[in-house]
Amino acid sequence: MNKLLRTAALLWAVVLWTATVQGQEMRIATITIYEDINDTASIQSWVNETASMKYNAIAIHTRYRGDATYFPNKYNSTYPNPEPRSFSAGSIDVLEEFVTRGHAAGLKVFAYVNTNLVTDGSNTDSRPSHVINTHPEWITYYRNNGGAAVRQTVSHDGEGIWLDPALPAVRDYTTNICADIMANYNCDGIIIDRIRYPQTNWNRVHDFGYHPDAVAAFNAAHGGSGLPSPSNTTWQGWRREQINLMVEDIYEAITAQDPDHILLAFPIGRLNDAINFNYQDWPEWLDRGIIDGCLPQVYRNTLNEFNTGADEHLNAYSGDRLLGVATKAYSAGINVEAQISSARSKGFDGSSPFRHATLGTYGYTNQVSNAYSTAATWPSMPWKTPSEFIVDNTSSGFSSSSSWWSSSSTPGYYDSNYRVRSTASMSDSAAWKANLPASGSYKVQVRYTSGSNRASAAPYIVYHTGGSTTVGVNQRQNGGQWITLGTFNFSAGNATRVRLSCWTSSGSYVIADAVRLVPQ
Repeated sequence: MNKLLRTAALLWAVVLWTATVQGQEMRIATITIYEDINDTASIQSWVNETASMKYNAIAIHTRYRGDATYFPNKYNSTYPNPEPRSFSAGSIDVLEEFVTRGHAAGLKVFAYVNTNLVTDGSNTDSRPSHVINTHPEWITYYRNNGGAAVRQTVSHDGEGIWLDPALPAVRDYTTNICADIMANYNCDGIIIDRIRYPQTNWNRVHDFGYHPDAVAAFNAAHGGSGLPSPSNTTWQGWRREQINLMVEDIYEAITAQDPDHILLAFPIGRLNDAINFNYQDWPEWLDRGIIDGCLPQVYRNTLNEFNTGADEHLNAYSGDRLLGVATKAYSAGINVEAQISSARSKGFDGSSPFRHATLGTYGYTNQVSNAYSTAATWPSMPWKTPSEFIVDNTSSGFSSSSSWWSSSSTPGYYDSNYRVRSTASMSDSAAWKANLPASGSYKVQVRYTSGSNRASAAPYIVYHTGGSTTVGVNQRQNGGQWITLGTFNFSAGNATRVRLSCWTSSGSYVIADAVRLVPQ
């Protein structure tokens, strides 16, 4: 009987495991600036490899240490972004290449953004436009063993120079970088890392975050004076809130452009250190709904150590936002397959072996392929846009004449491409038809790519229960985001809801991309 029970339990576990793998799971391949990313052949190779291994997402290093593997303010300069180009990017647009090729392979593509750490083990940067040269006043301060606050150097933290997140200007600067990326590139979201303070020591003799402006703001808020003690729990909590505010600012900025934009984070994988010594309270981010998911970096050598760390993180959060785990894959002797399978069995929403390029170096490629033996879709996120109706130019509800041609030359489009037509004095409109389950009030939004050759008053016609309303939209600006035409009443059923006419001022183009109807 015991043997039969054990056999039945094993079979049931296999059934559950198979159902999970064939269901929903985050599988993120992280491609860093250390890989070959400065030529298109290498980028295509990374995309092909990750797709063949049944990952469903790529995170590409987009901002490493205060620099860019993309082109800041490439088309849309709404969000000021003066950051220099990364030496690792060569002359190509790394992010654009990954987005285009990744989406063609069915992968989500995330911009992997390091936030507060802005140099790589150095006190200086040779590029004049680098943030430590343009804003040295933003560097955080270190409280030394003698109780004095001094500007941080690599002698205090060897990783590099850190900006102080308690400064509103720093939060605005970083938020603009993330918003600029999402405004100009059709990536699915952003993964933030180093969104914390440097690591203080465990006896709290010294600590970080003692920028004079930060200390003054804290004292003004709490009636204090002088330098707060590192053991002051109110001071610790205040710095946690500054990180919370930075996460919230980024989330609000990118989801204001499109509610479907995803924000994830790679917090450090030692829970107590993250919360109490780096002031990185990721469970609070999830509880407050200011991020869509976190993958703590539970980098452990043995399976037992990994399980202990994983359980600690599972116990810290029990809500419905995504909780995955980043596993260690950058040194020898790790059973990566066992760690991924263990995380799955515990109920994590996915995994990210860090980092993808080292899988081959240490012989982990087959392990990850075994762990991801069958395909999985990205987990549902019901808190994002729980009820909306999107009709893209590739959807069955879209129609146009052959005079509207497909293009993907300008980033910012929804899904895979958009339609273009030159303006003319004739009725040749593109149309979006949506099947609405119920009559009612709906916000109508449109999306397009912007450029100087676009129509300055593209005529969208909305067909509603009261007749039709024409709204002119300046397609020369605000591309790559949802633009609201208004709120209208519609009847239930399948009907044409919006048309875009080409009949406007001559010598320009109109762009037909996507329409979204959101119940009000």
